[in-house]
Amino acid sequence: MTFFKEVENVSSLAPSVPALESYIPNSIIYVILYILALPPNIILAYMGLKPGLITSRVKYPTLGMAIANLFGLIGFLILNGVYLFSVCYDYHLSLFMASFLRTVIYNSSYVCYFLFPVLAIDQWLFICQNYQLKIKTLLIIIGGCFAIPMIVAIYDLFLQDVVLYDFMFLYIRMSPYTNVFFFFVMAPSFFIFSFICNLIVLSSIVQRQSKTARKQIGRTMNPRQLQQQKAIVYTYIFQAFLPLVLATPYYIANSN
Repeated sequence: MTFFKEVENVSSLAPSVPALESYIPNSIIYVILYILALPPNIILAYMGLKPGLITSRVKYPTLGMAIANLFGLIGFLILNGVYLFSVCYDYHLSLFMASFLRTVIYNSSYVCYFLFPVLAIDQWLFICQNYQLKIKTLLIIIGGCFAIPMIVAIYDLFLQDVVLYDFMFLYIRMSPYTNVFFFFVMAPSFFIFSFICNLIVLSSIVQRQSKTARKQIGRTMNPRQLQQQKAIVYTYIFQAFLPLVLATPYYIANSN
């Protein structure tokens, strides 16, 4: 049983297509999870934007990740909020509005997936290779991470055919190639790569903490700096896990 009832035969549609029984409780669970995820990301974004709270270079990747998470969370809250309103009040959306929700707004959640490997590589270069990306370069890369999913969404919105009804609305579905790329290639591969890269950085930090008297390989840091970098890596790993945890109900529902 999925969250949305697919209707392939347009002529069989009644004036009102009811939602599945599981839709409202599942959507409410989603909304609760998204709301719970907002405060920590708002705090991180505030710390990054507030002058003087974070003075080191790490403020830029941390701020980028926090904003990406907020971007996706707010997008999903808008999507679920509009659909819940439509279900409860029997309000039907136009083709463009329904398609906009299911492409542009839905794709906002993918921005954070692009940032996983960017932040992991940035830390690996900084800690293990003694190379620091310029802030301007890092900001351009982060901007690209925001742009790519939105470009794909706009492509799907304006260049795809109307191929499906869901439980209430006619909408333009993402192309099969887009679905395969996002769900089965990008999301797992980006996460696995980032997780391994962060583990390598974490291992390097732990090794240097336990062998401070020996000649260090990579960036030389005092014990306090190493501890700070360890906390940063832990934060990146947690931020990478969070979207996957939020998406778990969706994957479980669609696998049944």
